[in-house]
Amino acid sequence: MPAGLVVTLDGDVRGLDEPLVRVTDPVLTHGDGVFETTLVHGGRACLLEAHLSRLADSARIAALPAVDLALFRAAASTAVSRWAGDAVLRLVYGRGAAFAAISPVPDRVAAARRDGVAAVTLDRGPNDPLHAAKSLSYAGNAAALREAARRGAGDAIYVGAGGLVLEGPRSSVVIAEGETLVSPPATPAILPGTTVRALFRTAPRVVYRPLTVADLFAAQGVWLLSAVTLAARVHTLDGVALPPAPLAAQLAEWVDTAVGRES
Repeated sequence: MPAGLVVTLDGDVRGLDEPLVRVTDPVLTHGDGVFETTLVHGGRACLLEAHLSRLADSARIAALPAVDLALFRAAASTAVSRWAGDAVLRLVYGRGAAFAAISPVPDRVAAARRDGVAAVTLDRGPNDPLHAAKSLSYAGNAAALREAARRGAGDAIYVGAGGLVLEGPRSSVVIAEGETLVSPPATPAILPGTTVRALFRTAPRVVYRPLTVADLFAAQGVWLLSAVTLAARVHTLDGVALPPAPLAAQLAEWVDTAVGRES
């Protein structure tokens, strides 16, 4: 299997080691672009239309030209057809570049699905208009993940004004209160999660409601949901071990069903 490949919107296919973006491109020099990442499983990109819709929304928020979704669909289809097995599909749209890239699923994903993760809570500063967009300006999220690693954790959960839980650097937050799943509602400070939205169309008892850190510690399960990892249970938060989650197995099944991934 190749290390990965890139498909441009005009159908050109090349390896990840071949030049594609100019060194002066705003995508590189300013992070002036948006992106989507999703899992490829069973020869298809999971929740592709939801990701394309959010790509268009992100481009609008970032004041980029309107996205030609048909060209992205074609590029994604070409990339998936050239790949065998599970993969990560990334759609990138910037002021000077647009392409689909496919590559292997990182090793951390299987471990997070199987074993869960330790997470820390981190304060996030004032609202940025790009928080609701999947922006290539990723420095803040990368710094948050480095801080989590420095504190012995594998992930982080942002906390905003008033102590409200927001999201993870690359995930949405979901908790169980009894048999009900709860997630913070989308706001200008929270990227609308494609995976949690699909889950909430599948699970029987769900509600969007603001959450606090105290709610996380009181919950009967805390998960970080994302398009590639899918569901990672938080087993330790800020150094405190969380109790077992009775709905863990059921939630994993619901997520697999929601994204069209066979168990």
